[in-house]
Amino acid sequence: MRQRRRAIRGRFGPLAASERAGRQETERSRQRLLRWGIALVVLAVAAILIGGYYWNSVRLPNRVVAEVGGEVVTLGDLPSYARIMVAQAAVTGGAFVEPEQVAQVAVGNALLRQVAPGQLAVTVSPDDVSREIVARFDPEAILSNDEQAAAPTTLGEAGRERYQTYLESVRVSDVEYRAYVEGELYRRGAESAINALTADEQEAVLLDWIIAATSREAQEARDRLDAGEEFAAVAADLHTPTALGEVDGRVGWTPRGAFPDLDEAMFAAQPGDIVGPLLGTQIGSVVLRIADGPAVNAVNPTVKAYQARNATENWFRQQWTQHVFDYDLSGDTAQWLVDNL
Repeated sequence: MRQRRRAIRGRFGPLAASERAGRQETERSRQRLLRWGIALVVLAVAAILIGGYYWNSVRLPNRVVAEVGGEVVTLGDLPSYARIMVAQAAVTGGAFVEPEQVAQVAVGNALLRQVAPGQLAVTVSPDDVSREIVARFDPEAILSNDEQAAAPTTLGEAGRERYQTYLESVRVSDVEYRAYVEGELYRRGAESAINALTADEQEAVLLDWIIAATSREAQEARDRLDAGEEFAAVAADLHTPTALGEVDGRVGWTPRGAFPDLDEAMFAAQPGDIVGPLLGTQIGSVVLRIADGPAVNAVNPTVKAYQARNATENWFRQQWTQHVFDYDLSGDTAQWLVDNL
């Protein structure tokens, strides 16, 4: 029996060894493939991470949003603008700040720096920016300053603390904030320059209005006026006062361009005409009365300021058309800006 078993082992032993060697080689191949697979996965993850870093930290920040007369505004220039605008909106209770608004402010500031000095003789110096920062963060320094002396350009100790706290909380640098303030001063200066160029006496109508809270109240105002009620009495009940400081709805002498969507109705009417209700205008639901005009007259200074603001916007749009090229804020870039607030 033992001889028989030895004979069987002798016959099949080499085959078994060969099978074992084959299985071992198969296992080694499987392990090599597994190690290669793990290495490829690691490399793929690393490539994704590196690619994501490059895309978010290098490629997108350097993407051109617009070219303004040879100056390039990139996506990386926008986060500081966005943070400042969001902080302002939080203080004033303003609406949500959209990426498009941020881009337009940043590009617009670059545009104004280039065109306002030559076209409107508006300049903004570093001292102008410093004075504005003092006015915002150290009003005590303004109040204590000699009226005959120039406004201070240096923050006091309390002002420095407030300013530094603001910069840290909003996460912008002094350079970034000063650039933003410079743009605001250019915008303010452009509007003042255009206001100064606008004649004090113009063809105008003597305007009364009732700005109603709802379209239903606007119709109620018209019905009461048609029934013979005095305009002042109806205005006292239904008018929503504005920054113009109207009394009994009296706006004063109003030229074209102050309220552009009312121009056609105002200047087509005759003295004594009631117009409206006009719905969906820039000031809401409104009923107009033309008390006099059109005639050349000294216009209400506050109304003239509205006219200058609209004229500035028109001038600005013209400059944008002529000097801003390749403006682009697509979906992925807008999302990057939101993510980097």
